[in-house]
Amino acid sequence: MSRDGLRMKRMRYLWRVFHYRLRQVPEEIAFLARCIRAGDAVVDIGCHKGGFLYWLRRYVTASGKVYGFEPQPQLAQYLKEIVAMQRWGNVVVEASGVSSSNGSMELFVPAPDGVASPGATLSPTDTDCPHHRFRVPVVTLDDYFRGQGDPRIACIKCDSEGHEIEVFRGAEGILRRDHPALLFECEQRHLPRAAPAVVFDYLRGLGYRGWFFGPSGLAPIEDFRLEVHQPVRPGRYWDARDYCNNFAFLPEGSHEA
Repeated sequence: MSRDGLRMKRMRYLWRVFHYRLRQVPEEIAFLARCIRAGDAVVDIGCHKGGFLYWLRRYVTASGKVYGFEPQPQLAQYLKEIVAMQRWGNVVVEASGVSSSNGSMELFVPAPDGVASPGATLSPTDTDCPHHRFRVPVVTLDDYFRGQGDPRIACIKCDSEGHEIEVFRGAEGILRRDHPALLFECEQRHLPRAAPAVVFDYLRGLGYRGWFFGPSGLAPIEDFRLEVHQPVRPGRYWDARDYCNNFAFLPEGSHEA
């Protein structure tokens, strides 16, 4: 790629990450800033185009480590190019999904063949929409990090489009041992056979307490109500300002979120 091409690619990437920080998910990124320290090891599950990856790298600094997982091959390759362009020697991007067992699974991508999507999932619900499928490698966080020497994990960000409970089951050893801060998306529309409460209860059982990101900021998870905070309406109801689908969990006894 030419020098001008690299410059434009970098500018587009920086525009995206600052749009995340200033407009799209400012409270969520501020939560990460409060939880992460220089030198930490952190995890980004479902990196997509790296909107969170940049901030995770910034908060751990050059002395920490960021492990990113993105199962869509073209996005994983894009992220590896960004990492090389930014000269981030402490950021690893794995072209893999994360689940409760190792092996491979079918990834459902709600987009035409060859096109990536932020809605790609290992747990599809609406299979009537235009889509394509293919198998991808999957790992558990417990087994993956056992192969990395079991570093202490300080924070996990997870955007897995309905696969959250399987991600956390595959990380139970880390959750019990390291008690990392958790930032994750969870929506009833992605969980037809369960409910967000199943994920919340699982994490409570591991000694966590939670909050959700509402229009007025963080609120205790005990105040979360599906009919109020994730109401089903005509059209793209999930884009409404009062729709709440991001959650923060911290171990009991830690500081407030």
